[in-house]
Parts: sequence; C-alpha cells; structure tokens
Amino acid sequence: MTYDEFANSIDQQLRSRRHDFLDEAEHNVLLFPFQDRERCLNFFWIVRTCHCFGLTQAIAIFIYISGEVPYRHFYEDLLHYAQANQESILGKLLAKLPLSFDPVVAARLAYSTIITERDKFYEELSDWLMSQTREPRLMEDLIRYQEAVAWSLSDKPEVFFATNYNVHDFLRSAYEGKKIDIVRSPGFYKVKVEKPCSDSEKFIDKTSENAKSNGCFLNKDILTIIQDPSSLSGVPFIRRRGKPLVSVLLPTRGRPQLLYGAMESILSMAVDPDWIEIIVKVDEDDQATRDILPRICQMGRTFRAWTSPRGRGYYDMHLWIDAMCKAAQGDWLFLFNDDARILTPAWDLLLFASAEGRLDDTYLHICDVVSRPGFTEFFFVRRKVFEILGHLSLSPHVDTWLVTIMQMVERATRCNIRIEHFNERLYDATALERTEVCKQTSLALTSPGSVRLKMADAQRLLEYIENFSKGANYEKSV
Repeated sequence: MTYDEFANSIDQQLRSRRHDFLDEAEHNVLLFPFQDRERCLNFFWIVRTCHCFGLTQAIAIFIYISGEVPYRHFYEDLLHYAQANQESILGKLLAKLPLSFDPVVAARLAYSTIITERDKFYEELSDWLMSQTREPRLMEDLIRYQEAVAWSLSDKPEVFFATNYNVHDFLRSAYEGKKIDIVRSPGFYKVKVEKPCSDSEKFIDKTSENAKSNGCFLNKDILTIIQDPSSLSGVPFIRRRGKPLVSVLLPTRGRPQLLYGAMESILSMAVDPDWIEIIVKVDEDDQATRDILPRICQMGRTFRAWTSPRGRGYYDMHLWIDAMCKAAQGDWLFLFNDDARILTPAWDLLLFASAEGRLDDTYLHICDVVSRPGFTEFFFVRRKVFEILGHLSLSPHVDTWLVTIMQMVERATRCNIRIEHFNERLYDATALERTEVCKQTSLALTSPGSVRLKMADAQRLLEYIENFSKGANYEKSV
C-alpha cells in the first residue's frame, strides 16, 4: 500500500461520516512500504489526534462540506503547519515522534498533552486557520464552536459561547448526512459537562467511552441553545479571538474618578470584557487624569490612552473622535462619556445579536437613555460607516450629525441597551465648557453648508448600500 492509497482510504472513511475511529487504517499501519512509512505514520497520527479525538473535527467537516478542501488536504496542510511551526504545541509533539512508533499510542499521548494546554493550542491554531480563509468571521465562529464542544479537561461544569452564523445547525445536519446553507444568524449556546475530570488519563478513557456510546468525541449532544443571553452573566465564556467586537471611544477631561466609574460599568456589565476595546482621549495638561491611567490599565482589559494637546477643546470634539476611530479595531464603534453608566447586563451580547437579519454593515443602533426618551447622544455604529465616510461627523455635535445621516439612509434603529447620563447634574468646568460650545455651534447644524455636507455623506452611504445589495464587491476609497 502506497502513501496515496493509505491517505485516500482515510479520506474516504471520513467522507462516509465515520469520524471517531480509524480501525481499518490501524490494521493497514502494519502494511506500509518502507519508503512511505514515515509519511503514513505522521498522517495517521495527525488525523487520529486532531480529528478522531475531536480537536479539529467540526472545522474539517465544515470545510469539506462547504466544498473548499477535502479531508486529506486539510490534514496534510495541518501536518505541514506543524512541521513549519516547531515551537507550537503541535509542532513540538510532531518533532518528538520517533522514526518507529505506534501511532495509536502516540495520538493518545499527544491528545493528553493538548487538552492540558487547550487554550494555547486553539490560540496557535486560530492564527493559521484565519490565514487560510476568505471568511475570517465565519472561521472565527468555527474555531469558537470547535473549542467549546470538544471534550475538555476542565473543572468547569459549563461554558458559554456565541456565534455569528448558524454553525451549530449546519454541523448538526452534517453529522446526519444532510446539508443546509450557512447564513448569518447569531446564536448563544451553553455546553454542560456532566462530570468534569481533572486527571488526563481518566479523562481520555472517559472521552473514548463517550465516543463509543455516542458515536462522536464532541459535546454536541449536551449543547443548549440560549434564548436570553442576559441570563448568562457569570458563566465561563469561550472568548472571542481576533479583533474586538466593539471599540469604546471615551474622550475625557478633569474627571478621573468619573472616568474610572464609566469604565467599570462598561466592563462589569459585559459578559466577555475581552470583546471590548477602550480608547481614552486625554489632554496633555490634564495631569489628574493622566495620573489615574496606570490604575485603569490594571483592570486587565484591552485599554489604550491617547494623550494629545488640548487644542480648541470641545470645538475639536469631532476631530478627536475621528482620530480615535482610525485607531480603533472593533467591528462596532461606541461613543461614550465619563459622566455615563451602562445599566444593561450582557450588553455586549445584545449588541452581537443585533446583527441578525441585517443585509449590510452600515447600521447605527441608538441606546435608550434613562429619563430622556428620544435622545440620541449614545449609539453604536458599524466601523464600515467610518471607513466609507472618512469621518463620523464634521461638527462637534457628533451624535446629532451622524444620527441624522443614518436616518436619512434608513439605517438607524433603536436597541435595548440602557444608559444613565447624569451630565445635567454636573456643574464642573468640563460641563460648563461643553454647554457653552453647544450653544455657540448648534445653529451651524442647520446652515445650508452643513445640510449640503450631510446630504453628501448620505449619498456616499447610499452608493455603498446599493452596490452591496447588488452583490458587488464594493469598497469606497476614503
């Protein structure tokens, strides 16, 4: 038997949905020709370790069914990745394999190592997988799903994760030999591990026993669909990899304690603070705020402080915001104030779910301000809007300017995220300056020149939306 024959036989078994054991291949392992023996052993080892033990099984199944890569090619590429990245967990395990070894035993040993460093394993693997795909957001879903449903060595009885697409329904149908379309449909899931195990050898025995009884090494049979994500506060979360979900843009001046409280509300009311990037703009002459920045950094989240000259103060608010947008990495941009607090638990998941049914990525969601119904000073806007326009506003009244434009193109909606804004109860120097600038600049919002500029912004957005709806790969240069 040649290597090609052997690899094709494994590929055929996986195509026939026998994902958890390679019984026939184990028998054939004794028949390898000498010149192909090492290649065959390595290929068997990578498939047995990563696919049969459920570490990459769901990802490989999805990629195969979607018509992109056969099983054989996927695991040959994964083997090449391990050979090229010898400092990775998979690379180190491959390098330690002797020239003559029992691949069944070696796969078991490799799996016992990987599950003790599972987070690092998927962190390394995600970098490679993301580089191989044309749909990074979908691949991110697959990695998160795979990590959650694979049997894990953990003392946590349950974990939670979220997806942008109907990955769970797609894979559940695939295991049944059916195929459905993959569509944007945000979902929230909880995986419950009945009896967590802390001993790796007992864990492998338990995993193998589960595979024999259920026909799969995955936890897909104990996965619960969550209808109300706000009920998941405190549940361990399979964190988002890659770019943040949302970038909070927070200009501040002379209010260090209020700033700390604002950030605390942002993070404490979120299910997964790792989704959130916070960018704070601080004036160079604001020493009180600069002194508190080290304390804020200790909150252990993605935080960046941008210190710059004060300039014209509030007159330059829109310029500060635009500079922060350029530095932001999140899918959503969230303009926030140091004199505000988020009141809605799991607000990040509600924002995540808001993408359901949206045809394009140009939406703006207006928050509900407590005791001030109808006000629009707090909103989430997709980053694509900034990329299309090259700015969020050409006026210090950033919220009024942008909300007006988004309403013109029918892309402004309201969300159920509640904000408390107590600016009207503050009479410090910052509040007084803001009030004065608003008085002096508010009339300019309705001037003929401003109206023309708003209409031009709206036209650029409409052009993108129309091309998007036609399926064009349209990117507006800015």
